[in-house]
Amino acid sequence: MTIGAIPFGIPNELAFDYAAGAIQRYGSILKSAETGRIVGHLQETGMLQSLLSNATAVPLGPVSAAAQVGGAVANLVQNQQIKKKIDVMQEMMGSLQTVQIASLVTSVAGIGVTVASTAIMLNRMAAIRRDVQDIATRIDGLPAKLREIDLEKTITDVETQLDRLTEAPHRRDAVQVVTAAESVLHEKFGHLTEGTRKLVIAAKVDEALLHALLTAISLCGTAQTRALFWLDHKTTARDRAVRQTDHLRRLAFDMPRDEMAKRLSSGNEGAARIAALASETRLRMASIPSLGQRLVELGVNGREYIERAADEKDQPVLILPAAA
Repeated sequence: MTIGAIPFGIPNELAFDYAAGAIQRYGSILKSAETGRIVGHLQETGMLQSLLSNATAVPLGPVSAAAQVGGAVANLVQNQQIKKKIDVMQEMMGSLQTVQIASLVTSVAGIGVTVASTAIMLNRMAAIRRDVQDIATRIDGLPAKLREIDLEKTITDVETQLDRLTEAPHRRDAVQVVTAAESVLHEKFGHLTEGTRKLVIAAKVDEALLHALLTAISLCGTAQTRALFWLDHKTTARDRAVRQTDHLRRLAFDMPRDEMAKRLSSGNEGAARIAALASETRLRMASIPSLGQRLVELGVNGREYIERAADEKDQPVLILPAAA
C-alpha cells in the first residue's frame, strides 16, 4: 500500500459523536460508548509536532506543565484556522485534556506511534536526565538510592540509543542500527520500570522525580514502538506493547492514589497528577496492539504509516478507521 492510500481520516468526522458522549477515547483508541467497539485510531501529525516542538525545550514540572504548554500554543498559533484545528484536537483528548496535552508535549510520547523526530526525543531525554540529577542533589538520602538502582546510567543509556536512531537515516546500515537500538531500549524500559517501582514504595516520594521517571518510561517505550514500526515489525510491536502494558499495570499496583497522597509531599493534588500521567501512559501503550493488528489487516507498511502522519501539515491529528 502506498503512503497516499493509507485510509486516514480527520478528527472532525467523529467530533459530534465524541462531544455527545457516543464515542470515548482510550489512549489512541476511539470506542463506541454503547458497544465498546473500536471505531478508530488517533495519530498526531507533523502539524501538531511543529506547533508544539518549542515547548519540548522548556523544562516543564508536574505543576506548571499545563500552563506553560497553553502559553506555548497561544504564542505559536498564528491564525483562526489553525486555532480551530487545535481546539478540535483538544476536544478529542477528552475530559482530562489539559493534563493529557501537557503530558503529550512534555513526554514527546504521542497519542499513538509518535511522529516526533528522534532528535526531539533526545532533547527531552537529556532534560529528564538533568532533572533527575538536580532533584537528587536536593533531597536527603536520595542520591544513594539512585546510585543503588542506577537510574541515571539507565537514562544516559537511553539517550545514547536515541542518538543512534537520530543518525540511522544517514547510514547505509540503517536497519541494523535501528534493530540494535530497539533491542537496548527494550532492556532499558524494564530497568526504568523496575527502578521506578523501587522508588514509589518508599515512605516519602518526590513528585518531580516520579514525574520525570514516568515521562522517561513513556518516552523509552514510545521510541521502541516507533523503531519497530519503522522496521515494519508490526506484529512484534503489537506483542511487545502487550508486555510493556503489563509492566505498567504492575507499577500502578504499587502506587495506588490514596497511598501516593500519603507518600508525596504534594498530597492529594500531586497524587492526582501522577495518577493521570501514569494512566495516560498506560492507555497509550495498551492502544498499540490493536493499531498494529489493524495495519497488518490493511497491509500498511509501518514506516509508511509514520511518514504519512509526519508529512501531514493541515490536521493536528488523523484517524485510521477501524474495521467495519
